[in-house]
Amino acid sequence: MARPPRHPRSPTREMIMYRRFSAVLPLLGTALLLSACTSGGDIPPLADTAQSTGTGQVPAGSAIEQSIPERDRDTAEAYAAFRAIDACALHDVEAATAVTGDKGDEITPDQDGLNGCILRLHKSEFESTWTVFLEVGILFPPELRHEAAPETVGGMAVFTREDERGCALSKPLDDNHAIEVRTSTYSGATKKPCDVLREYVGKLGEVWNDPPRRDSGRTSPRLSLADVDPCVAASAVLDGVGPSAQLSPKSVFACSAVPASAAPSKKSTDIEIALIMDEDPASLVAAGAREVTIGSHRAVLIERATGCLSYVVWEPETEVVVDRQSGDALPSLQQIRVRAGTCEAAQAAAEKVLAKIGRR
Repeated sequence: MARPPRHPRSPTREMIMYRRFSAVLPLLGTALLLSACTSGGDIPPLADTAQSTGTGQVPAGSAIEQSIPERDRDTAEAYAAFRAIDACALHDVEAATAVTGDKGDEITPDQDGLNGCILRLHKSEFESTWTVFLEVGILFPPELRHEAAPETVGGMAVFTREDERGCALSKPLDDNHAIEVRTSTYSGATKKPCDVLREYVGKLGEVWNDPPRRDSGRTSPRLSLADVDPCVAASAVLDGVGPSAQLSPKSVFACSAVPASAAPSKKSTDIEIALIMDEDPASLVAAGAREVTIGSHRAVLIERATGCLSYVVWEPETEVVVDRQSGDALPSLQQIRVRAGTCEAAQAAAEKVLAKIGRR
């Protein structure tokens, strides 16, 4: 395999999300848990999803668009379309339980970006089984497709890649991007990861062929941060990285302001903005993070050898309760993650971003 199935890049924050409750709960009133379903009203086709939502999108011909190099503009346009897709609505808890025989545990947006969604299953209160990571718009260029195995699953042309522990199954969205699910085996598993994914995705053909939009109401709560183009947010910090700085789309919900030239440094010289959902960043204070207020927003700053991360809470009244049985469990919240060379720069960048996209 040229690229192994991806796993969370931040083990500490990922571990926090494993707090358990006995079953996936139905939607009850305000923001409890994202629950995906595969039935509902008419969904516009993917080709229609690139339209601006009116909040934080790059206007054609604007100075922001001109700051994106010509080579990256097709990618930026593709990411705009992918942001309109509701990643958690592409999961189906009932299908997953039918395939595995396990119980639904949780289904939540990914800490790496709002275009990802994680479905966890378990056999009993303290016995986790399969975790299925889904990502919309993952980079999947021709060279990777040539190294993967083409298959037909659920009437869809897909590609699979597997190693000794895990499997990834990808359905192309265009020539360079895909919807992808990944999972890994666990002690006691009776099925191989690729067999689980084939059976699971085989039940999802209808919804994957017509991806639900975020405005379709398939999942709850509505995540307003998903309306924001991260390159619009990152444009607010172009002046902070030097003259002739450019915007570089990094993923569907991440964009960097990159200096035209930079001297070698152990610290980050660019500033990256990512839009994510994760446990309340107050949980990081015990590990050494510093709490601050940026404008009217709660935030934390985490200093690292290579720079600094700032997690800024967006719309705190919209929360997902991951563990309803624990009285002290913190909810998951929408967050703006800022990476910069210093904590001073990260805090200043976060203030500029909030001024650019509006405060919640």
